[in-house]
Amino acid sequence: MNIENKLNRVRGRGILVLFIVLCYSVNINSANSDIYNTTNAESDIRRKANTENIMGANLYVDMVRFSPDCQILIFSVCNNGNVAYTDQFFYVGLYDNNPVTSPASLITNYEYEIFNDFDVNECHDIFIPVSNISVVDDLVYGFINDNAWSPTPFDFENDFPNTGFAEDDYLDNLFEFNVSDCTVNEICDNGIDDDGDGLIDCDDDDCCGVSGCEDNLVDFYIPNTFVVLPDCQTLFLNICNESAKSFNGTIPVSLYDAVPELATTTYQGTFDLDLDIGGNDCVEIP
Repeated sequence: MNIENKLNRVRGRGILVLFIVLCYSVNINSANSDIYNTTNAESDIRRKANTENIMGANLYVDMVRFSPDCQILIFSVCNNGNVAYTDQFFYVGLYDNNPVTSPASLITNYEYEIFNDFDVNECHDIFIPVSNISVVDDLVYGFINDNAWSPTPFDFENDFPNTGFAEDDYLDNLFEFNVSDCTVNEICDNGIDDDGDGLIDCDDDDCCGVSGCEDNLVDFYIPNTFVVLPDCQTLFLNICNESAKSFNGTIPVSLYDAVPELATTTYQGTFDLDLDIGGNDCVEIP
């Protein structure tokens, strides 16, 4: 099932946002000191897990990346333990510093309603809209299976789990990313100016050579040149365009004293040439 078929309901404080993702509903809580739990009451879950001999559970983060348009942060949560994650909700905290080693302030925490268990040896993609991440120019640290109740730096012995799912190892729950590292590339067949340069799809130079865009950019070549006799004062260029796209504008023409690919060639200068040429056409330019 692709992203377009999956609904992620993003519930913010006083805001309801609909977003197409992988069968998750998300409750977004902004940073607030009131959400921290300092009672350690949740550590009873770990004691219960030990008593019932069900330890061996472990989740980890894999493949942190962005969507092609840099609008969605995507990462995979994998289960390499021996216990399936069957809780109704899944939690992710985002911090401005490494919460494992340093004091860190909460940026946002997410509560996902999940509709498919995280079975052993399976991975599930998590989607977070970049528009909900307030820090865009610095490193952001994420931590899965964390409801943001625990003070930082984390004390795994006393403060974890802070959800209903106890893990053997929490260190591989940490991941990091920087929104500014994501570079938007033009998608050549979606009818959108993805990179914001005013050019759409095959009209963008980024799509030059991409399959399906061969005839959307001009392709000039010169079959021959000749001079007018007897004065030899005028040089005519026979310029052809072997693409289907017409062109009307100015092009630079550079002159050399020999074939430009030769190492001994000397550059003589450049002049601008006004050119109006149709697709699959040739013109003579004096």
